[in-house]
Amino acid sequence: TLYLLARICHFFNQLGIQKLRNQSEIKAKLIYDFLDQAQNLSAFVKNPDFRSQTVITVDAGQKLATVTEFLSKNGFIVGEGYGILKNSQFRIANFSAHSIADVVRLIELLRQLDLELLVS
Repeated sequence: TLYLLARICHFFNQLGIQKLRNQSEIKAKLIYDFLDQAQNLSAFVKNPDFRSQTVITVDAGQKLATVTEFLSKNGFIVGEGYGILKNSQFRIANFSAHSIADVVRLIELLRQLDLELLVS
């Protein structure tokens, strides 16, 4: 386990902190841009100035179970919401280990689901 951690740290060091930050900003923007246009999902934090770049909280309302089950079946596990909002929200991790391609695939799935929820 320590060997793997050392390899990951070495890889991230080679990329450099600025590239890691830029990638995180790009991925967060992709996710928030989708959420700002989605019909059945929305960003919990409405003001872009206060939105987290690393953990994105999504309001799914009564469709939460449908969303998380669909994502799980397609290889994406998202975090649960907290407290009284636990049954209506989920969280998307935007970490350095997640590639831009991963985020694009997640958004494609969410877009597909958003369209399906519109007609149901």
